[in-house]
Amino acid sequence: LQRCRRRMLSHPHEAWPERLYRTLGAWRGFVDARGPAIAGEGLQLEPLGHQHLADFAWQYHDPQIAALCCLPRFADDAQWHAWLERCWRYGDQRLYAVLHPEWGFVGSVSLIECTVGQARVGFFYYWLGADFQGRGLGPRAVRLLLAHARATRGLRSCHAKVFDHNRHSRRALETLGFRALPVRGIPPFDGETFYRLALDREADVEPAQAVEELRLLLDAMDAETRLAAPLTARGAQARAQAA
Repeated sequence: LQRCRRRMLSHPHEAWPERLYRTLGAWRGFVDARGPAIAGEGLQLEPLGHQHLADFAWQYHDPQIAALCCLPRFADDAQWHAWLERCWRYGDQRLYAVLHPEWGFVGSVSLIECTVGQARVGFFYYWLGADFQGRGLGPRAVRLLLAHARATRGLRSCHAKVFDHNRHSRRALETLGFRALPVRGIPPFDGETFYRLALDREADVEPAQAVEELRLLLDAMDAETRLAAPLTARGAQARAQAA
């Protein structure tokens, strides 16, 4: 920004410094409205913006990514831009580009946060480009994201789901400390396993309470997935209190 200002003063007839200045200013405003980048050792999470289109598309070309993460298959650039705008408008969702200091954009991670009862609860997913899978980058990005959410917004626990046949992601979640929940989805979502991670000791609850927390979280997210587990007396009471 400073270099643009100097160039505008020294070369007032050039148009590009002002255009670049406005572009950078708009990007700064975008980041300020959604939170700063999250810096960690060897990785940085930067709010996913429209300027990431080319890098996103390059890493997202593998159709397995969309299928395993239940994400759209984008027909063109306009559809991707519209999807990104819609995700940020939800207000409770944060999307980040996962940036490596040498390789650049390697994938993306997203966290949805809702208040369930008195606790702040999250639901996340991540994906990495095919060339960067199996290097431990996904778990590192998730740890960085959840630690930041816990420190800045009081996140108490986090949920995730994976398809039963996705053994790689299931192992990654277990490595992060997530525990599988004794619950299935109502068809056609009965082929997915749900996981939960308690971010502090007080959030480490019994499985029945964890399932009810997930049920309320999915309701708050207005998710299509519905759980098949029956309501317990304690769960019904928690649902009534949350309502």
